Amino acid sequence: MSRKTGLGRGLSALIPDNQQNEENQTTSRIQTDQQGTPDSSILEIATDDIKPNPNQPRTHFNEQDIKQLARSIEEHGILQPLLVSDNENGSYQLIAGERRWRAAKIANLEKVPALVRETNPQEILELALIENIQRADLSALEEAAAYQKLANDFQLTQQEIADRVGKSRTTITNTLRLLELPDKIQKSLDNNEITEGHARALLGLSNAEDMIQNLEVILSRNLNVRQTENIVKNQRLSNESHTEMENTPIKSDDNKLEINLPDSRHISVTLQRLFGTKVTVQRANDGSGTLTIHFYSEEEYEGILSRLIEEENHDNY
Repeated sequence: MSRKTGLGRGLSALIPDNQQNEENQTTSRIQTDQQGTPDSSILEIATDDIKPNPNQPRTHFNEQDIKQLARSIEEHGILQPLLVSDNENGSYQLIAGERRWRAAKIANLEKVPALVRETNPQEILELALIENIQRADLSALEEAAAYQKLANDFQLTQQEIADRVGKSRTTITNTLRLLELPDKIQKSLDNNEITEGHARALLGLSNAEDMIQNLEVILSRNLNVRQTENIVKNQRLSNESHTEMENTPIKSDDNKLEINLPDSRHISVTLQRLFGTKVTVQRANDGSGTLTIHFYSEEEYEGILSRLIEEENHDNY
Protein backbone atom coordinates (compact mmCIF):
# COMPACT_ATOMS: atom_id res chain seq x y z
CA MET A 1 0.00 0.00 0.00
CA SER A 2 1.47 3.36 -0.97
CA ARG A 3 1.96 6.10 1.55
CA LYS A 4 -0.49 8.93 1.91
CA THR A 5 1.29 12.14 0.99
CA GLY A 6 0.58 15.77 1.73
CA LEU A 7 0.17 15.63 5.49
CA GLY A 8 3.13 17.84 6.24
CA ARG A 9 5.81 17.12 8.82
CA GLY A 10 5.03 14.23 11.06
CA LEU A 11 5.43 10.68 12.23
CA SER A 12 6.73 8.61 9.32
CA ALA A 13 10.39 9.26 10.12
CA LEU A 14 9.80 8.35 13.75
CA ILE A 15 7.99 5.03 13.33
CA PRO A 16 9.67 1.99 11.72
CA ASP A 17 8.01 0.80 8.52
CA ASN A 18 7.57 -2.72 9.88
CA GLN A 19 5.39 -1.56 12.76
CA GLN A 20 1.62 -2.02 12.62
CA ASN A 21 -0.97 0.29 14.11
CA GLU A 22 -2.97 -0.58 17.20
CA GLU A 23 -5.79 -2.13 15.19
CA ASN A 24 -3.27 -4.46 13.44
CA GLN A 25 -4.13 -2.87 10.11
CA THR A 26 -1.74 -1.29 7.66
CA THR A 27 -2.01 2.48 7.66
CA SER A 28 -0.36 5.16 5.64
CA ARG A 29 2.27 7.22 7.41
CA ILE A 30 2.53 10.92 7.75
CA GLN A 31 5.11 12.26 5.36
CA THR A 32 8.11 13.93 6.97
CA ASP A 33 10.35 16.73 5.76
CA GLN A 34 13.06 15.63 3.40
CA GLN A 35 15.68 17.40 5.49
CA GLY A 36 16.46 14.48 7.78
CA THR A 37 15.20 12.27 10.58
CA PRO A 38 14.40 14.00 13.89
CA ASP A 39 16.51 13.09 16.93
CA SER A 40 14.67 10.27 18.68
CA SER A 41 15.26 6.95 20.42
CA ILE A 42 13.11 4.00 21.48
CA LEU A 43 12.92 3.26 25.20
CA GLU A 44 10.87 1.06 27.50
CA ILE A 45 9.19 3.62 29.76
CA ALA A 46 7.11 3.03 32.87
CA THR A 47 3.46 3.51 31.92
CA ASP A 48 2.81 5.67 34.98
CA ASP A 49 5.70 7.99 34.07
CA ILE A 50 3.90 9.07 30.89
CA LYS A 51 1.55 12.02 31.25
CA PRO A 52 -1.26 12.78 28.76
CA ASN A 53 -0.89 15.70 26.40
CA PRO A 54 -2.88 18.65 27.85
CA ASN A 55 -3.26 19.96 24.30
CA GLN A 56 -4.55 16.67 22.88
CA PRO A 57 -6.98 17.71 20.11
CA ARG A 58 -9.11 14.64 20.71
CA THR A 59 -11.45 15.02 23.68
CA HIS A 60 -13.69 11.96 23.27
CA PHE A 61 -12.42 8.38 23.54
CA ASN A 62 -14.64 5.35 22.92
CA GLU A 63 -14.25 3.21 26.02
CA GLN A 64 -15.36 0.03 24.28
CA ASP A 65 -12.75 0.51 21.55
CA ILE A 66 -10.03 1.06 24.14
CA LYS A 67 -11.05 -2.07 26.08
CA GLN A 68 -10.92 -4.04 22.83
CA LEU A 69 -7.48 -2.59 22.12
CA ALA A 70 -6.40 -3.55 25.67
CA ARG A 71 -7.34 -7.17 24.98
CA SER A 72 -5.28 -7.08 21.78
CA ILE A 73 -2.32 -5.61 23.68
CA GLU A 74 -2.58 -8.34 26.33
CA GLU A 75 -2.27 -10.93 23.58
CA HIS A 76 0.15 -9.30 21.13
CA GLY A 77 1.79 -6.45 23.04
CA ILE A 78 2.16 -2.91 21.68
CA LEU A 79 3.24 -3.18 18.04
CA GLN A 80 3.74 0.54 17.44
CA PRO A 81 5.68 2.69 19.93
CA LEU A 82 4.13 5.73 21.52
CA LEU A 83 5.64 9.12 20.77
CA VAL A 84 6.70 11.17 23.81
CA SER A 85 8.89 14.09 24.83
CA ASP A 86 11.12 14.19 27.92
CA ASN A 87 9.87 16.53 30.64
CA GLU A 88 13.34 16.35 32.24
CA ASN A 89 11.80 15.69 35.66
CA GLY A 90 11.56 11.93 35.42
CA SER A 91 8.31 12.01 33.48
CA TYR A 92 7.39 12.11 29.79
CA GLN A 93 4.66 13.95 27.93
CA LEU A 94 2.62 12.00 25.44
CA ILE A 95 2.60 13.37 21.90
CA ALA A 96 0.90 10.58 19.94
CA GLY A 97 -0.65 7.25 20.89
CA GLU A 98 -3.01 8.10 23.72
CA ARG A 99 -5.36 5.24 22.83
CA ARG A 100 -2.48 2.77 23.14
CA TRP A 101 -1.38 4.34 26.42
CA ARG A 102 -4.90 4.17 27.89
CA ALA A 103 -5.27 0.57 26.71
CA ALA A 104 -1.86 -0.33 28.18
CA LYS A 105 -2.99 0.95 31.58
CA ILE A 106 -6.14 -1.17 31.38
CA ALA A 107 -3.98 -4.16 30.40
CA ASN A 108 -1.78 -3.42 33.45
CA LEU A 109 1.41 -3.08 31.41
CA GLU A 110 4.15 -1.73 33.65
CA LYS A 111 6.22 -0.46 30.71
CA VAL A 112 5.49 0.55 27.12
CA PRO A 113 7.77 1.12 24.10
CA ALA A 114 8.07 4.80 23.25
CA LEU A 115 9.99 7.02 20.88
CA VAL A 116 11.50 9.95 22.77
CA ARG A 117 11.57 13.11 20.71
CA GLU A 118 13.07 16.51 21.45
CA THR A 119 10.34 18.97 20.59
CA ASN A 120 8.51 22.14 21.61
CA PRO A 121 4.87 22.90 22.52
CA GLN A 122 3.93 23.91 18.98
CA GLU A 123 5.38 20.72 17.50
CA ILE A 124 3.64 18.62 20.14
CA LEU A 125 0.27 20.08 19.18
CA GLU A 126 1.01 19.80 15.45
CA LEU A 127 2.10 16.16 15.66
CA ALA A 128 -0.88 15.18 17.81
CA LEU A 129 -3.20 16.97 15.40
CA ILE A 130 -1.64 15.39 12.32
CA GLU A 131 -1.81 11.90 13.80
CA ASN A 132 -5.49 12.25 14.62
CA ILE A 133 -6.37 13.80 11.27
CA GLN A 134 -4.58 11.05 9.36
CA ARG A 135 -6.49 8.38 11.24
CA ALA A 136 -9.76 10.32 11.01
CA ASP A 137 -10.01 10.15 14.81
CA LEU A 138 -11.13 13.73 15.41
CA SER A 139 -14.68 15.02 15.30
CA ALA A 140 -15.26 18.12 13.18
CA LEU A 141 -15.41 20.34 16.27
CA GLU A 142 -12.27 18.82 17.79
CA GLU A 143 -10.46 19.49 14.54
CA ALA A 144 -11.76 23.06 14.44
CA ALA A 145 -10.69 23.69 18.05
CA ALA A 146 -7.19 22.37 17.28
CA TYR A 147 -6.86 24.68 14.27
CA GLN A 148 -8.06 27.58 16.43
CA LYS A 149 -5.42 26.76 19.06
CA LEU A 150 -2.68 26.72 16.42
CA ALA A 151 -3.87 30.12 15.24
CA ASN A 152 -4.27 31.68 18.68
CA ASP A 153 -1.35 30.19 20.61
CA PHE A 154 1.25 30.12 17.84
CA GLN A 155 0.00 32.94 15.59
CA LEU A 156 -0.25 30.70 12.54
CA THR A 157 -2.25 31.90 9.55
CA GLN A 158 -4.88 29.66 8.00
CA GLN A 159 -2.55 29.04 5.07
CA GLU A 160 0.27 28.00 7.43
CA ILE A 161 -2.08 25.63 9.24
CA ALA A 162 -3.18 24.19 5.90
CA ASP A 163 0.44 23.61 4.88
CA ARG A 164 1.21 21.79 8.13
CA VAL A 165 -1.76 19.41 8.05
CA GLY A 166 -1.86 18.88 4.29
CA LYS A 167 -5.28 20.39 3.64
CA SER A 168 -6.46 23.33 1.57
CA ARG A 169 -6.86 26.75 3.14
CA THR A 170 -10.56 26.67 2.19
CA THR A 171 -11.00 23.45 4.18
CA ILE A 172 -9.37 25.06 7.22
CA THR A 173 -11.59 28.14 6.88
CA ASN A 174 -14.78 26.11 6.57
CA THR A 175 -13.85 23.90 9.52
CA LEU A 176 -13.08 26.91 11.72
CA ARG A 177 -16.50 28.37 10.88
CA LEU A 178 -18.13 25.52 12.80
CA LEU A 179 -16.97 27.27 15.98
CA GLU A 180 -19.31 30.16 15.07
CA LEU A 181 -22.37 27.93 15.53
CA PRO A 182 -24.51 28.47 18.65
CA ASP A 183 -23.66 26.16 21.55
CA LYS A 184 -26.89 24.20 21.12
CA ILE A 185 -26.01 23.32 17.53
CA GLN A 186 -22.41 22.48 18.42
CA LYS A 187 -23.74 20.11 21.08
CA SER A 188 -26.05 18.43 18.55
CA LEU A 189 -23.12 18.02 16.17
CA ASP A 190 -20.90 16.64 18.93
CA ASN A 191 -23.63 14.17 19.94
CA ASN A 192 -24.04 13.03 16.31
CA GLU A 193 -27.65 14.25 16.23
CA ILE A 194 -26.74 16.14 13.05
CA THR A 195 -23.88 15.77 10.60
CA GLU A 196 -21.20 18.23 9.61
CA GLY A 197 -23.18 18.77 6.39
CA HIS A 198 -26.23 19.90 8.38
CA ALA A 199 -24.05 22.22 10.45
CA ARG A 200 -22.43 23.80 7.39
CA ALA A 201 -25.87 24.38 5.88
CA LEU A 202 -27.06 26.17 9.04
CA LEU A 203 -24.07 28.51 8.80
CA GLY A 204 -25.82 29.98 5.76
CA LEU A 205 -28.22 31.75 8.12
CA SER A 206 -27.32 35.14 9.51
CA ASN A 207 -28.44 34.89 13.13
CA ALA A 208 -28.40 32.34 15.92
CA GLU A 209 -32.17 32.38 16.45
CA ASP A 210 -32.86 31.27 12.88
CA MET A 211 -30.15 28.60 13.13
CA ILE A 212 -31.64 27.11 16.29
CA GLN A 213 -35.19 27.22 14.92
CA ASN A 214 -34.07 25.34 11.83
CA LEU A 215 -32.13 22.87 13.98
CA GLU A 216 -35.42 21.98 15.68
CA VAL A 217 -37.00 21.40 12.26
CA ILE A 218 -34.09 19.14 11.23
CA LEU A 219 -34.37 17.06 14.39
CA SER A 220 -38.17 16.84 14.48
CA ARG A 221 -38.49 15.89 10.81
CA ASN A 222 -35.25 13.93 10.49
CA LEU A 223 -34.20 16.01 7.48
CA ASN A 224 -31.20 15.02 5.37
CA VAL A 225 -28.50 17.50 4.34
CA ARG A 226 -30.09 18.37 1.00
CA GLN A 227 -33.45 19.07 2.63
CA THR A 228 -31.67 21.21 5.21
CA GLU A 229 -29.94 23.20 2.47
CA ASN A 230 -33.34 23.80 0.88
CA ILE A 231 -35.00 25.11 4.04
CA VAL A 232 -31.99 27.34 4.75
CA LYS A 233 -32.21 28.72 1.22
CA ASN A 234 -35.94 29.30 1.68
CA GLN A 235 -35.36 30.95 5.05
CA ARG A 236 -32.87 33.36 3.51
CA LEU A 237 -35.28 34.20 0.70
CA SER A 238 -38.04 34.72 3.23
CA ASN A 239 -35.86 36.99 5.36
CA GLU A 240 -34.92 39.05 2.31
CA SER A 241 -38.58 39.25 1.32
CA HIS A 242 -39.62 40.44 4.79
CA THR A 243 -36.89 43.08 4.82
CA GLU A 244 -38.05 44.37 1.45
CA MET A 245 -41.70 44.43 2.55
CA GLU A 246 -40.84 46.28 5.75
CA ASN A 247 -39.06 48.98 3.79
CA THR A 248 -41.51 49.28 0.88
CA PRO A 249 -45.29 49.79 1.28
CA ILE A 250 -47.34 47.67 -1.15
CA LYS A 251 -50.52 48.90 -2.89
CA SER A 252 -53.35 46.42 -3.39
CA ASP A 253 -55.65 46.33 -6.40
CA ASP A 254 -58.27 48.43 -4.64
CA ASN A 255 -55.60 50.99 -3.66
CA LYS A 256 -55.77 50.12 0.01
CA LEU A 257 -52.38 50.37 1.68
CA GLU A 258 -51.18 46.92 2.79
CA ILE A 259 -49.07 46.73 5.93
CA ASN A 260 -47.14 43.97 7.66
CA LEU A 261 -48.55 43.66 11.14
CA PRO A 262 -46.00 43.08 13.91
CA ASP A 263 -46.84 39.37 14.21
CA SER A 264 -46.49 38.55 10.50
CA ARG A 265 -42.83 37.61 10.69
CA HIS A 266 -43.43 35.53 13.80
CA ILE A 267 -46.26 33.65 12.06
CA SER A 268 -44.09 33.13 8.99
CA VAL A 269 -41.17 31.73 10.98
CA THR A 270 -43.45 29.46 13.03
CA LEU A 271 -45.04 28.01 9.88
CA GLN A 272 -41.63 27.58 8.25
CA ARG A 273 -40.59 25.50 11.25
CA LEU A 274 -43.77 23.44 10.91
CA PHE A 275 -43.52 22.76 7.18
CA GLY A 276 -39.77 23.00 6.66
CA THR A 277 -40.15 25.35 3.70
CA LYS A 278 -40.59 29.02 2.84
CA VAL A 279 -43.85 30.58 4.06
CA THR A 280 -44.83 34.19 3.36
CA VAL A 281 -47.56 36.13 5.14
CA GLN A 282 -48.98 39.45 3.91
CA ARG A 283 -51.62 41.35 5.84
CA ALA A 284 -53.66 44.38 4.77
CA ASN A 285 -54.83 47.14 7.08
CA ASP A 286 -58.42 45.87 6.85
CA GLY A 287 -57.40 42.48 8.29
CA SER A 288 -57.32 40.57 5.00
CA GLY A 289 -54.21 39.05 3.52
CA THR A 290 -52.52 36.05 1.94
CA LEU A 291 -50.56 33.12 3.32
CA THR A 292 -48.36 31.31 0.81
CA ILE A 293 -46.62 27.98 1.39
CA HIS A 294 -43.84 27.44 -1.15
CA PHE A 295 -42.58 24.06 -2.35
CA TYR A 296 -39.84 23.26 -4.84
CA SER A 297 -40.26 19.57 -5.56
CA GLU A 298 -42.85 16.80 -5.57
CA GLU A 299 -41.21 15.45 -2.41
CA GLU A 300 -41.65 18.76 -0.59
CA TYR A 301 -45.26 19.03 -1.79
CA GLU A 302 -46.10 15.57 -0.47
CA GLY A 303 -44.33 16.38 2.79
CA ILE A 304 -46.46 19.51 3.29
CA LEU A 305 -49.68 17.60 2.58
CA SER A 306 -48.60 14.86 4.98
CA ARG A 307 -47.92 17.43 7.68
CA LEU A 308 -51.32 19.07 7.16
CA ILE A 309 -53.05 15.69 7.41
CA GLU A 310 -51.13 14.92 10.61
CA GLU A 311 -52.23 18.21 12.15
CA GLU A 312 -55.86 17.63 11.07
CA ASN A 313 -55.90 14.13 12.55
CA HIS A 314 -54.34 15.45 15.75
CA ASP A 315 -57.04 18.12 16.04
CA ASN A 316 -59.79 15.51 15.66
CA TYR A 317 -58.70 13.67 18.81
